[in-house]
Amino acid sequence: MIDKTKLTKEDIDSLRNEVKTMETVDHPNIVKYFETYDEPKYIYLCMELCTGGELFEKVSSKDHHLSEKTCSEYM
Repeated sequence: MIDKTKLTKEDIDSLRNEVKTMETVDHPNIVKYFETYDEPKYIYLCMELCTGGELFEKVSSKDHHLSEKTCSEYM
């Protein structure tokens, strides 16, 4: 859910381009995009549910050190 009131015209154009790209991607390691709902105040992006938390949180956690090699393998 994206609040349109916080976006510039350039942000919205960039988001549209990103959605066009997501529509063309089909890979088991990339989150699947399904649909966009554009309402007056919000834009809703419907995507595949991914459980397990944010990758950024896991990578930046002080309790869990990842080597550069491991990070490059994730990427």
